[in-house]
Amino acid sequence: MKKFGIENTELPVVWLGTSLFAGAGEFGDKAQEYHTRFYENPDAMVAMMDRAAQLDWGIEAIAMSNIIKSIDRLKKKHQKVSVAYTCGIEDFVTEVNSALKRKPQIVFLHPRVTDTASENEVKLYFRRVLEEWALPCAATLDALKTAVKLKSTECRAILVPTRDRGADLEHAVKTVHACGMKYLAEIQPVGGAKDIVKSVHGAVRAGVDALVIGVTTAGELDVYMRALERMGFLN
Repeated sequence: MKKFGIENTELPVVWLGTSLFAGAGEFGDKAQEYHTRFYENPDAMVAMMDRAAQLDWGIEAIAMSNIIKSIDRLKKKHQKVSVAYTCGIEDFVTEVNSALKRKPQIVFLHPRVTDTASENEVKLYFRRVLEEWALPCAATLDALKTAVKLKSTECRAILVPTRDRGADLEHAVKTVHACGMKYLAEIQPVGGAKDIVKSVHGAVRAGVDALVIGVTTAGELDVYMRALERMGFLN
């Protein structure tokens, strides 16, 4: 699979996201179903991660106990899988300390931190990440505001939920790039297979650097892979 670079680190252009496994609130009525189906059933999470790792995807992991344990299990089989931890969903210090012990390539600040902390506070969080030679990055709900706020920090990339597919997305990607950061688009299966393909196509056309994708079945993984192969995004 094609790679993209942050400084001297080569990373996959496609990542499996885990906010779906955690049952994040963005999934509405499905949130509890996903939490029970995946988070409370680590075998199901490991199986999906294993399939993604076989395809050379990275794993973007919310730093929650069962997800961290699932990553530990995964790495016994796939030692070279790329992992990014997202920290700050509850307590940043506790979560980042647990994540950094595992030597991830990337640590994202959770949007609850990114979108409320001051620039100086973010710099302090990033300092802790840099102490362990991980790449400091930020997840956010507002790409434009965050790119400008973090332009003078050590932020290397931002991760943004991406559902729009037009000029606004292209403008956001260009703005993030102009601020010296990479743009990772998070796409979740909230509208079925057709919407998945449309979202992927829009993100690729807008020039994003990588995709972080939520899936509920191996079939959805295959839908994404076929779409990305047709678009030439993987090579």
